[in-house]
Amino acid sequence: MNHLWRCVCMTVALTAAFIITGCAAERESGTPGVLVSTDWLQNHLNDPNVVILHSGSAEVFDSLHIPGARLITPANFTVNSGTLRNEMPHTDSIVDLLRSVGVDNDSRIVLYYENSRLISRTARVYVTLDQVGLGSRTFVLNGGLPAWQDEERETTDEAPDISRGNLCPGNSKKVVIQVAELDRQRSSPDFMVIDTRSEKEYYGTLGTGDSPAEGGHIEGAYFLPYQAILTDEKPYLFKSDPVLKEMFRDAGMDPKKMTVVYCGSGIRASVCYLAAKHLEYPTLLYDGSYEEWEELNMPLTAGPVVLTGKVAALFAKELTSAALLLTEQEVVYDPGYYVIDYPNGDVPASRGVCSDVVIRAYRVLGIDLQREVHEDMAANFDCYPDIWGLNRPDTNIDHRRVPNLMKYFERYGTERPITNRAADYLPGDIVCWNLGGAVTHIGIIVNIRSYDGSRPMVVHNIGRGQVVEDCLFDYRIIGHYIYTNK
Repeated sequence: MNHLWRCVCMTVALTAAFIITGCAAERESGTPGVLVSTDWLQNHLNDPNVVILHSGSAEVFDSLHIPGARLITPANFTVNSGTLRNEMPHTDSIVDLLRSVGVDNDSRIVLYYENSRLISRTARVYVTLDQVGLGSRTFVLNGGLPAWQDEERETTDEAPDISRGNLCPGNSKKVVIQVAELDRQRSSPDFMVIDTRSEKEYYGTLGTGDSPAEGGHIEGAYFLPYQAILTDEKPYLFKSDPVLKEMFRDAGMDPKKMTVVYCGSGIRASVCYLAAKHLEYPTLLYDGSYEEWEELNMPLTAGPVVLTGKVAALFAKELTSAALLLTEQEVVYDPGYYVIDYPNGDVPASRGVCSDVVIRAYRVLGIDLQREVHEDMAANFDCYPDIWGLNRPDTNIDHRRVPNLMKYFERYGTERPITNRAADYLPGDIVCWNLGGAVTHIGIIVNIRSYDGSRPMVVHNIGRGQVVEDCLFDYRIIGHYIYTNK
């Protein structure tokens, strides 16, 4: 997706984390190990009990594949049931599919995807194998065929000779949660629900006036889009373990609690399921996902989620996400006066100034600063700066003036220290500057670091549109606030 989830830059290589001496030893030691490196697979390519499964199409497989690989069609590992797509097949059918490609009772299975588009489908195959008790001896090649080819490793067009396997059904494992149990457990402090869809799907449309809310997410669900788990430079590679752990922590996941992941129909969420299992987070998949939840008229909410005990941290994360989303829009700097609607009024979407960045980001979270500032100014007009020679509030412009926002945040937010230490400025903080004379400026601190990693970056509009830049200490800071809601 996306900006928001490309926020953390780490240089720890995946390869070092994944090179291991053997599949069984990896799992028995308790260290993460579902994802394996190309080096690991190369070293185990000829192990007699390793079965390599190419997840993809016959067209690609027949032209090239990793030596010894057998073809599977990932769509065969899900079934459609009534109005729901991508449900879990019966155990017998899964076992039969695996026998057909030579999987035995002592086999170690390595899955790889033929391209980045099949990562989610291949991850769903892993979920299915985990369901039938094979998760502890099933691995996924990080990077799949693209990574293997990038490193110019050997490929072939020759299909191996396959004897039908002797795999017997084992003890099934609970990997899927049903809607009734999810509804009972989602408010439990021991459960965490993660929505892995896109930002647009997660937020939905907030209801305003005569327009009802549309879309949104399961009530109480956090947000972690599955694409954020993959690297930007090579979207077929999973991010490093340290980065994934930080992302999971930021999303509210806890290795001591059960995490439930969902998406639209249970496919995209499988990527998060796979990464969570790799890091040994207890995880369940809600494979009915949004499709079933909506069909059954279960509780949905638009806008961000706020959970007891984590309000401040979660709000900051949501505000950061909303601010970064604004940088995807083309906006021309325009300080002109506009007559706008009230409440929830805005200047044309293609226009704006620095204050509009803050106003728009908060509006994504369901907070209308136009209304809040106006109501406070109407009741306490003398508390606000007397700069413009006005004797009454103006709903068109008051909230768009930085000195008014500063006063409002002073009254209803939390003032933070103004220092020259980057560590004192956290994602979600509001910062105001003096650019010289009486010219003021405002922006939002986000969770992207400067090139050298020493400073948080800022989403603002200083004349170049809504952008994220390394400018925290470029101007004199005159205000530093946290504002979560009046």
